[in-house]
Amino acid sequence: MRLTVDVIEYSASFLNAVNDMELDLRGNKIPSIENLAVTRDQHDTIDFSDNDIKRLENFPLMHRLKSIYLNNNRVMSIEPNLGKTLVNIQNLIMNNNFIQELNDLEPLFSVKTLRCLSLIGNPVTKRPNYRLFIAHNMPNIKLLDFRKINTKEREEAAKVFGGKEVKSATFIPGDGLDKYTKKRKLEEESFKNAITNAKSLEEVQQLEKAMRSGNFQAK
Repeated sequence: MRLTVDVIEYSASFLNAVNDMELDLRGNKIPSIENLAVTRDQHDTIDFSDNDIKRLENFPLMHRLKSIYLNNNRVMSIEPNLGKTLVNIQNLIMNNNFIQELNDLEPLFSVKTLRCLSLIGNPVTKRPNYRLFIAHNMPNIKLLDFRKINTKEREEAAKVFGGKEVKSATFIPGDGLDKYTKKRKLEEESFKNAITNAKSLEEVQQLEKAMRSGNFQAK
């Protein structure tokens, strides 16, 4: 189901438990984010959980929005310069998605207002120095995966990443950007084909579990 103007206007909008105005877009099988300008920036929180969104993108300029929930989607990538449109975002909860590599998080570097980030259940959390990478490159983050980034982690991050280019932490030595990009594209296309050809819900769930754990093998 597309995220049409009608879907947005007929979705529940209410004061949540922390007295924020929330727009509930959960469980609509939405494949992509669009048409949010119709909200007229009247919400503090938008919940996109339990949809089929593959990319975090297409936000209009939103001054009021503070929290985004994207749990249980299929997000693989993030729009660059997200901070230019989400100028006051503080909480981004993206548990159980398909973010793979550390440098896939680079677009979040521009989001200087972000304080809480959760990526539990994404393959990227299994990468070496995951927490240190975020602590070094996003010093504004206070809570990562609902755990406070402490002083010791920040000091260790400075030792590990100080003076290094960001991308050097995410590539296998000797691999170039073109080779890496082709590998990622092959993995994503192979995953999409596998989902399309799946013969049962159980098979789809197994494929998604493999992708999230980083164990999916492109064919």
